[in-house]
Amino acid sequence: MPLTRMDDIGEYAELADKAVSDLVDLGRLLRQKCMEALEDQETDSRKKVEAVKLGKVSVNPKTLIESESLLRPLGKIMPTKTEERKSWRLDLHLKDAHFDVAWGRDEDSSLLVGIFLYGLGSWEQIKSDKTLDLSGKILLNASYKPQEKHLDVRAAYLLRSLKKLKD
Repeated sequence: MPLTRMDDIGEYAELADKAVSDLVDLGRLLRQKCMEALEDQETDSRKKVEAVKLGKVSVNPKTLIESESLLRPLGKIMPTKTEERKSWRLDLHLKDAHFDVAWGRDEDSSLLVGIFLYGLGSWEQIKSDKTLDLSGKILLNASYKPQEKHLDVRAAYLLRSLKKLKD
């Protein structure tokens, strides 16, 4: 639900001087262009989906729409108030992560809060956020799990689990 968080996105993208309404319009335009590109490809299956360009920025429409779909359930269940997010915990039965550090529901919950705050794949930012309490657990050194690829897989699993819960 990125359009509901454009003030945060603008801040992270160093666009705080831009009006939120302009950023929302830009987000809608980007999503619309991505949907049109995917629809064009559906009508002609031989046609390859081309990147959508806005200015000098290219976006893969399929990746954007799939990511948005995967992240939507997280946006719906995550508390909007900072204080409530600090105590939010995932209420699902999940497979063991098999990491080299102790990892359970609290860590999965913190990982999801971090994804909500910083975005999918922003592992360094998530690690450096002291309120998430993951700095001693992720990206320790190359021989310890979880590293980026492990976090990518775990995050996808958690997000798919949330999506199944909401379906």
